[in-house]
Amino acid sequence: MAIEVDRNAKGRRNGSLQALEQIYYVIAGLAFTNALTEVNRSVPQAGTDASSAHLPLFVLFVSIAVRFVHGASTHFGIHKLGSEATTSLTWYVRFQPLIDFLGFGAQASLFVVLTSKLSTFENFFWWLKWLFALDWLWILATLIFDPGVKRGDTSFKTLIEWMFNDVVLVSAGVLIPTIGFLKQNQCAEWTFAGVGLLVFCADYYFNHKYYFSAPTVEEDQMTKLKRVVLESPYSGDVHANLEFAKRCIKDCLRRGEAPIASHLLFTQRGILNDNDAHERKAGIAAGHAWIEVAELVVVYVDRGVSEGMKEGIRAARRARINVEVRKLPEMDSETFDKYKKEVDELPT
Repeated sequence: MAIEVDRNAKGRRNGSLQALEQIYYVIAGLAFTNALTEVNRSVPQAGTDASSAHLPLFVLFVSIAVRFVHGASTHFGIHKLGSEATTSLTWYVRFQPLIDFLGFGAQASLFVVLTSKLSTFENFFWWLKWLFALDWLWILATLIFDPGVKRGDTSFKTLIEWMFNDVVLVSAGVLIPTIGFLKQNQCAEWTFAGVGLLVFCADYYFNHKYYFSAPTVEEDQMTKLKRVVLESPYSGDVHANLEFAKRCIKDCLRRGEAPIASHLLFTQRGILNDNDAHERKAGIAAGHAWIEVAELVVVYVDRGVSEGMKEGIRAARRARINVEVRKLPEMDSETFDKYKKEVDELPT
């Protein structure tokens, strides 16, 4: 079931994702700090035993944690962009900040626990299995319920690869201690660290598109275009005003914006009749609905400020959307300043 959401709901959801991301990084950073501290403490002093397993298990921990943190960071970025683009949220996407908080929060906490277990292979591996079990649960939930993950796409392939990586590392952790000649002189720990580094390299090799892929030309252009609602006169000299609105649209496009002018669209023959009060009201309401998802409302004042434009300006201010007063090049500055002052002083 899809749940319709407004701009404020999306803002709250993005705020939740951002808060989760910051908390996750703080805890993960604490884990890395603890790991470095533990390794430093284990550095053998003159005349002491140098048999500590801290260093190889530290290498293994870093090879795993870096992949996990990078993957989580990419996940956060994808879902922030996704929530900006979507107009409806499934129940899973709606509660995803909470689901991610539980999954990633537990993951980062296990990082901290792992850094306190760097002295022995057995203790470290026991907690590492819990980390991988948690990773599997989160991945399965994402594969089953996340509508943004589709079979065959980059995210789907990466999630499957991550599950395979977990299996490889758990299998290595089980098999390595059973090999006789690896049971002494930290051979088991260093072999396990070597497997971890191989998995690390394989992960980035096979999933480089997920981690590092640059946007396509089309995607890059879409991210640069600013969504703007255009306000200009309509009533009065309708033909001249429509021609003026077209020039304003062209000016917006030249600025790298994606403009919408409802008075150009809804007043076309066969859509709405501006002379009919009921239809005019419906057209204004439809135009104002776009203000809620716009990044800017632009007001071109070359031909004055009509009552319809004033209604759009008030709607933008109520929605807390910035209003920018503009003119085309041929308008003189003195007249522009007069209309700009009228817009600035317009009561909400």
